[in-house]
Amino acid sequence: MRYMFPIALVLVVGCGGKGGTMRPGVPEDGRIFLDNRTEFTITASYFGEEGGTVETVVEAHQKKEISRAPLKGGTEVKVHLKSTREAGGFGPQIPETDVEVTVDGNIVIVVYRVGIYGNPRAWEYYVITQ
Repeated sequence: MRYMFPIALVLVVGCGGKGGTMRPGVPEDGRIFLDNRTEFTITASYFGEEGGTVETVVEAHQKKEISRAPLKGGTEVKVHLKSTREAGGFGPQIPETDVEVTVDGNIVIVVYRVGIYGNPRAWEYYVITQ
């Protein structure tokens, strides 16, 4: 019984470290989704790998894939988000912004506020990598 503590201590110390738990350095292919948690319809667009603009409309309170096919891992994508109507109260200004992501598995852009504080460039969002 008196040897149990030293053995347990050795096992705990021996189990530490990063052996076998690190992900490989190669980014995974993935898709991009937009989770629109606002009261506005949002148009998301980006320049596709094959050339040309890929545009998707995501209605209020919906989640939708905005990539048409899996994107190659490591691809840097600038997604342009634009509201379909004015917000904020400074007249006819349509809120829009850019979100830059790097593909490493599936990406979800969660937008929860548009045109805040009367500034059409002020969006609140976060990006999740799955």
